[in-house]
Amino acid sequence: MNIELNISKKHLYILTALVIVFAGLIFAVAYGTNNPAVFGHTASEIEGLSIPKVNSVVGTTNIQTSNTNYDDMLHMTYTDTFTAGNILVTFNAPFSVAGYGQAISFQITIDSVSKVVGQFGVTGSSLHYGSPMISWAGPITAGSHTIKVQWKVNGGTGSQSGLTHGQRTLTIIRGLQ
Repeated sequence: MNIELNISKKHLYILTALVIVFAGLIFAVAYGTNNPAVFGHTASEIEGLSIPKVNSVVGTTNIQTSNTNYDDMLHMTYTDTFTAGNILVTFNAPFSVAGYGQAISFQITIDSVSKVVGQFGVTGSSLHYGSPMISWAGPITAGSHTIKVQWKVNGGTGSQSGLTHGQRTLTIIRGLQ
């Protein structure tokens, strides 16, 4: 079976012109700009897509505490104006503590309200290192808020060697669905 299709030059030119115009329209809508350095769409231009905003506070100094009551951890405070929504807050750092039964407790607070508590302790009698992590996820109201990490020991001295063993990091992720 042979299929024969005869198109005159006039119709071929019209069809080619329509294809070029159609392709140009698609390109113009997808491109969305006349700046060649910017191509495509930003996250805010795509309906239903929300890109979380991430902020971190990093401490790189060596610190110690002998406090048996919660005290602010150096360089672990973040204050900003938030829109209402959900956030995820995480904290991690390498710690050391010495002595049988010694422990470091730490907590994440938002506006002086404890949201989550973690603990790192020793069950033996020698110096012990570890990198615990705590996190909290939940709603936050619109307005200015202060997020902190606080720490204490149940006795002895707890250390966080930001220079020697690794930095401590408080991370806030907002815009979660």
